[in-house]
Amino acid sequence: MKFFNRRSLISVSMVVSGILSVTDCSKDVSKQGGRFGLTEPQIEPTSAPTSIPTSTPTSTPSPLPSGGPSPRPSTSPSPAPSSVSCDPSALGELPTYAIYVREDLNLNSSHISGRVFADDATVTQTEMGTALVQNSARVDLAVAHDLSLQSSKVLAGRTIYGRTYTGKNSSSFGGFSHESTRTDSDFSKMMSFLTACGAATPNTTVTRTCVKAFSVSNYGEEGLAAASEIAEFSLEPKPEICTLRIRGTDKKLNIATLTLGQLAGTNVIQVDIPAGSVLVSNTPTLRSATFKKVRVRSKASAPGAMFWNFSGAEDLNFNATHFLGTVVAPFARVGVCGQSGVGGFWARELTASESMW
Repeated sequence: MKFFNRRSLISVSMVVSGILSVTDCSKDVSKQGGRFGLTEPQIEPTSAPTSIPTSTPTSTPSPLPSGGPSPRPSTSPSPAPSSVSCDPSALGELPTYAIYVREDLNLNSSHISGRVFADDATVTQTEMGTALVQNSARVDLAVAHDLSLQSSKVLAGRTIYGRTYTGKNSSSFGGFSHESTRTDSDFSKMMSFLTACGAATPNTTVTRTCVKAFSVSNYGEEGLAAASEIAEFSLEPKPEICTLRIRGTDKKLNIATLTLGQLAGTNVIQVDIPAGSVLVSNTPTLRSATFKKVRVRSKASAPGAMFWNFSGAEDLNFNATHFLGTVVAPFARVGVCGQSGVGGFWARELTASESMW
C-alpha cells in the first residue's frame, strides 16, 4: 500500500491562498493574495415590498368582551425550560469520530486516527482507526448508504454499510456487515452543542501580533520555534508571520469569538488554556475560507478538547495545515489536502487526500 511521505506535511512556508481545488497537495494552487483567504459573508435582501395596497378597515365593530370571569389560573408549576449547555460531554460518542460527514465522503491516501461516519463514502489507499485499541465489536467505519473501499484498511473495529459495498484489496479488523445506521440523534446533539456554545459569553482574550519572518531577533523562544518550521530561515526577505493568541483561564470551559479581521493573514493560532480544560472557538460570520499552511499550537490543552465552531460556513479548505482540535462545520463542503494534526472534521461533505489526523 502506497502512502504519502509524512515529512512533506510539516515543511511549511506561509504563502498565499485562494479557494482551494483539492487535486494535488504538492502544488501551489493559490490564485489570490493573503495567507488566509476569506470570502466576506453575503447578505441576501429580504423580499421586495409588494405594491398591493393593504385592505381598507372594516366598519364592523369588534366583538364585546365576555362578561364571564377569566379562567382560574392553574396551580401546577410551569415546566422547567430545557437547558442545553455548551458541554462537550453532551456530545456522547461524537468526539470519538475523526470524520463525521452528513453526505458524501471522498478519502484518499490518508491515515485517520479515529472512527469514521458518512452517508456515502469512497475510500482509497487509506487506513482508519490508527490510534484505536482493537475491538471487533465496535463500529469504526459506518456508512449509511453506499461504501466503496479500495486498498484500504479499518485497523481496529468493524465496518457496517446500509445499502451496497464494493471493495478491492481492503480489510476490516472486525469484518463487514450489512446493517442500517441512524445518526439523527448525533446530529441533534451536535447542533444543540453549537447553538449553546455560539450563545455563550466569551471568557477569553484574543490578541494578534505580527513580526517580519526574516528577522530572528523579533522572536522569543516560542516564536523562534514557530518561525523555524514556518519560514525555513533564509537570507531573503519574507512576509511577516502573524500569530493569533487565545488565552483562557477557566479550568473547565473557555469560549472565544474570532472575527474575520483577526483571522485574515494569520499564520499561527496559539491556544493557551489550563490543562484539562476545553476551548470552543466561535466564528459566526465566516461563510467561506481557505486555511493554507496555518498551524494550531497548544501547550496544555489536549487537541480533543478544542472545538472550532464554523456553524455558518458553506465552504472551507485546509491546505498543508497543522490543525489541532475538531473542525465543526455541519453545513459546509470541506476540502482537506496535506493536513497533519490531531482532531477531527465534522462536515456536510468532505474531500480529503494525503493527510493524517
